[in-house]
Amino acid sequence: YILKHLETPMTDEQLTRAYNRVRNRPAAKYQSIRRRRAYLVADGFVHDTGVVTKSKYGKNMTVWSTTLTK
Repeated sequence: YILKHLETPMTDEQLTRAYNRVRNRPAAKYQSIRRRRAYLVADGFVHDTGVVTKSKYGKNMTVWSTTLTK
C-alpha cells in the first residue's frame, strides 16, 4: 500500500495520513510508516524527489516518490 500511495509524491507525514485513511485496521504510527518507507528506499523502490516542504510543526520534510513506472 505504501508504494501505491507514493505514486503521488508526498512526505512521511502525508503518507501516514493517506495510509490511515484507507486502511480498515488500527491506525499506523508515523514511525512505523517512516521505517517501512526507509526499507523501500534501501531496496530502490522509492526515492527522494529533492523537494523539501514544511510539516504542520514547521519541520523540514522530504517529499518521496516511487521509482517504479506504470
